[in-house]
Amino acid sequence: MPKKPAGKRLGRPPVLEGKSSTGPVTLLDAQIRFLDGICRAIRTKHDASMSRAAIIRALIEALRESGLDLSEVVSEKDLRDLVLARLTR
Repeated sequence: MPKKPAGKRLGRPPVLEGKSSTGPVTLLDAQIRFLDGICRAIRTKHDASMSRAAIIRALIEALRESGLDLSEVVSEKDLRDLVLARLTR
């Protein structure tokens, strides 16, 4: 049986850099449809694939790097309002 070339891996290529964990996240049906619409638009326009998880990770990283002070946020609505205020100014 021929050997696999060194460095070649089977399966999906690794997407994440660094240590990762999986965990359950509950989203509303409308949020899933929204994410699916983004995935479809990316696939249609750019012939590229992006998963829901990749979109969510990118949004979390953008929030993390935004410099927003989240210390006063006490609810999902507070966070949404704070992010929207930054995005729409």
